[in-house]
Amino acid sequence: MEPNGRLPAQGFTPDKYMVWWDMSALEDDCATASSCGTSAPSRHRGKVRIFGTYAACASRELYLHAACDTLTIVQASSIHHKAPAAVALRVRHHRDVLCLTAPADLPPGPMYLDLDFVWVVSSTPAGLYMGRRSGQAAPATPPSPPYLVTQFEPCAARRAFPCIDEPDAKARFAIRVKPPSMEWLVLSNMPRAIPVPDSDGFLCFQTTPLMSTYLVALVVAAPGTFVCSHSHAMSNGTLVRVWRDAVQDLPAAADEALATAIKALQALTHLTGADYSLPKLDLVPVHDFDSGAMENWGLLVFRRTALLTPPGRPDQVREVVAHEIAHQWFGNRITMRWWHHLWLNEAFATLCATWVCALWDLGFTEYTDQAWAAALDSNVPSWRTFLQQDLPPVLHSRAVRTARDSVVTGVDIEAQFDGATYVKGAAILRGMLLALDDAGPRCLRAYFACAEAAGGVSNPAMLWDALRPEAPQVVTLGSAALDWGADVDSLPSNPNFAWPCLVALQRPCCTDTLLTRVRLAARAGDFGQALCLVFSACDAVHNHGDPAALALIKQVASAGPGEDPALVAVAQKQLAAWRLQCRHSPTGMTDAGKRATLQVMAARGKQGKFALRALLATALRSIQPDADVEAWQALLQGLRASGLLSEREAVDAVLDVQRRAAAASTVCSAVLSAVSEEQESEW
Repeated sequence: MEPNGRLPAQGFTPDKYMVWWDMSALEDDCATASSCGTSAPSRHRGKVRIFGTYAACASRELYLHAACDTLTIVQASSIHHKAPAAVALRVRHHRDVLCLTAPADLPPGPMYLDLDFVWVVSSTPAGLYMGRRSGQAAPATPPSPPYLVTQFEPCAARRAFPCIDEPDAKARFAIRVKPPSMEWLVLSNMPRAIPVPDSDGFLCFQTTPLMSTYLVALVVAAPGTFVCSHSHAMSNGTLVRVWRDAVQDLPAAADEALATAIKALQALTHLTGADYSLPKLDLVPVHDFDSGAMENWGLLVFRRTALLTPPGRPDQVREVVAHEIAHQWFGNRITMRWWHHLWLNEAFATLCATWVCALWDLGFTEYTDQAWAAALDSNVPSWRTFLQQDLPPVLHSRAVRTARDSVVTGVDIEAQFDGATYVKGAAILRGMLLALDDAGPRCLRAYFACAEAAGGVSNPAMLWDALRPEAPQVVTLGSAALDWGADVDSLPSNPNFAWPCLVALQRPCCTDTLLTRVRLAARAGDFGQALCLVFSACDAVHNHGDPAALALIKQVASAGPGEDPALVAVAQKQLAAWRLQCRHSPTGMTDAGKRATLQVMAARGKQGKFALRALLATALRSIQPDADVEAWQALLQGLRASGLLSEREAVDAVLDVQRRAAAASTVCSAVLSAVSEEQESEW
């Protein structure tokens, strides 16, 4: 099988891990790393006991993930509840897959596995690796002790202990660490179960709730490496602590991080309808960290510059901290089933981070549903940054992404961490929630509760089921209702979802109001917002034939006084593309037809003009009069809204279609004769 992929089907389901890491010899390794600037691989002892249930599947094989370059299995055994004697298991290690074979078929029922292993500190910043302060590699720098830190997302938990390293294989974790001495700082997801070590010198931490393996976290540091800069007890008893480098950072550098963490916990508790469920939350800055931050449940790890900021520059910290705290609900408590649905984690966290920052920009202190709705549709710095800086680079993303069944290797999984997943996904969610008005937060709470009830594993169908009851009452795109369930498995990476989600066009809105929004945004210098409105209108035209959207595009494309030239160019190009699409099939176009038309337009790159009479002639050939009355109605309504027919003529034509569907050719003749030469010349 491929490295980093799913394990073969098997009958074993884990529900709890007990993991022991012996780090008693770590002090010598740290001294070596401090003096030479590199950390030579050192061997340390470890053990894992995996409790679970074995289903009846007539097999003697079990499979786990274990990286062959950092883990060596010393021995493995299983103990079944009906056979208390340990049974030795034969071990085969291939790539990152561990195959354990019993002497006979394993009986069904509760059991646990015991594995003794030897582990080494990872040589890359993935798994359990060694970090050091900036500049420590220079020979003249006074030595200061490195520290161990974990980075397990997406597929690196297997580099530190044998496990089923898949996001939906949730279990509880009881962590045990033996540090070089009791003066060392040891942090994990949970607080210590007892303040003193056990008889073997291991520090024991409380058992976590159900969570994925990639969220297991450790920070192990020598005395004087990190100090707790700020702490705060929340009303529900959660202890929030912000740490800093004991040598390089001033206490004031952590002020904004603590304030943001407190407010984000309060806000997201209301939004989700669920309290933060762990007894503590640590925020730790490290120097050697490839990602900006990592959302480990209860132990957030940040690149130092992302968490600690000089006084007077709080915006650098707010959104990163809010993003990681949003993950404590969206990603940690409820997690996608597999990596092709990563956007259920990252798009929600991106959306919520910007959303709560918008709340604060508006000065809200009470988190009501009305406040959330107002913040979502506001023109505050948080959204302007999102629309002008974050969104444009990924707005046109049409790259072919791997299908869900092909997201197998580490390369496939890493590819999911891109702008389409984070930013485009957040834009889609924002557009959907805008369409729901005040009902948006209530629908999100329904989605969250449904996923929690399913063992904390989510999928897009749960989201659509939560949104759909409210959607038909408020969402209309021209004559077609928004299809909330289309192509949901790969929503952000689907080319058909490039535009419809970006702004408020999903809500009923007249053309004049939309045009006013575009012009106001452009005049205020908010080009990103104006551009998103135009692109959203373009998509409504291409995919839904929305008459208000078509009228908006025509108005912008007319290049009237004061229109931004860039907006005009975009609108003109999109209007020409729509006309070419109409030439192929004006109404009733299938999804395959839409994609084919887009491909033709991309290949030709033409912006030719097509007479209205020719378009209607194409309609005559494409629409069956008896079977497609609704299609004719949609076509005529679009012509009316576009200003190509007078109100009276359009109404009479629609009524005529309804009365005499079988004689649609007569209706078509009436429509053709109603179009003046002046109107035809506009096309």
